[in-house]
Amino acid sequence: MLVGDTGLVLTSANPTYKIKCIMTDTDWQDVGAAADFASRPLTEITLGRTKLALSHRNGVFGVISGVCNHAGGPLGQGRLDGNYVVCPWHNWKFHRVTGVGEPGSEDDAVPSYKVKVKFGRMLMRRTPATPRKHKPHAPHPLARPVRHKPGPVARDGHLGHHARSGKSSQFHVRGFAGSRAGARAQK
Repeated sequence: MLVGDTGLVLTSANPTYKIKCIMTDTDWQDVGAAADFASRPLTEITLGRTKLALSHRNGVFGVISGVCNHAGGPLGQGRLDGNYVVCPWHNWKFHRVTGVGEPGSEDDAVPSYKVKVKFGRMLMRRTPATPRKHKPHAPHPLARPVRHKPGPVARDGHLGHHARSGKSSQFHVRGFAGSRAGARAQK
């Protein structure tokens, strides 16, 4: 039996050789064929319950968190702008390999992950190489505080005709409990 520094184990049984790959570091996860990811500049992948943005540019792979710092947008569904992943919701940008925000926003960063290609397979570490950093931002200039007025609570934007009497605006139609708008949709 020969063991190489790559974790490759060669065994001889009978006159033929069998090659078996053993992952020596359990933190590395096989996420798929590298050729499949190389054909797309940006791909959203899920590892367990973690959304990730896997990118490929000029022969180099990168994996960062798939959740934007700004409003939780899906970075893996965005696009590449040079070496930056652009969030499809509000155009925030993070470096596709390091996770650091674009110039001027370096204090914001999403977690980045180490990646490597072995035997044609894309491998990534399960634990992030860098942490999430979120710089506090001032509220948007058009943001305003929510002020509630006294009175009944609106449902689906409508108070219902019983709101003033204090009766419920819910009723049953053909076994369906819903608002008046829902009842009209059932007819």
